[in-house]
Amino acid sequence: MHNNYVKNIALPFIPLKLKQAILNFLIKHPVCGEFELLRFLNSEGYSEFSTSFDPLTLFRSHFLLFHILFRLQDEWLTDEIAILNINSTKISLKPLLKQPKRLKSPGVASAIVQDAKLKAYYLDYSEFINTQEEDVIKLLSQFWLKYAQIPADSDLQTALSTLKINKNIQNLCLADIKKAYKEASLIHHPDKGGEASQFLKITDAYQLLKLAIQV
Repeated sequence: MHNNYVKNIALPFIPLKLKQAILNFLIKHPVCGEFELLRFLNSEGYSEFSTSFDPLTLFRSHFLLFHILFRLQDEWLTDEIAILNINSTKISLKPLLKQPKRLKSPGVASAIVQDAKLKAYYLDYSEFINTQEEDVIKLLSQFWLKYAQIPADSDLQTALSTLKINKNIQNLCLADIKKAYKEASLIHHPDKGGEASQFLKITDAYQLLKLAIQV
């Protein structure tokens, strides 16, 4: 389907029931966060969309969701179902009404605001297949190096504060970061009653600090 993005990799089949579940949720919540959608799908019995705070499990849930969303973005636009915009902080949907060809607006496709490199990354399903537990940290670091800037000192201090780490970056080790992330997740994870927005900050802080001690 997306041979321009993926070569020699069989893309996962997206069941019609799953497509409809995602569409129905986004129609009811036209602007939402990733964790809201993950939690909904998990509650509907799609266990592959786990909201676990285990780093590898969370990465795979996140990647699979975004991979599917980017495929649906093209499909729904082609079929004139909806305009789907996707970024790291929010997912938004605008349903489309099918019109006769003579009445169609020529600018529908331009309504999608999308980072092409980000889309290509998530549509490359080999990134998901090749990720193993022992190299997930390396892969996540590569992701941040590719799609984010190396964090400034002020960003690192904010990350340390978010995870309540009382060490400076020079004395920090991976075990410190993992311990602080786990403790914060037990309090702020949405499945524990926390706010999704705060958990996103915790996850971002975790990734930034891991990157910082490896570069």
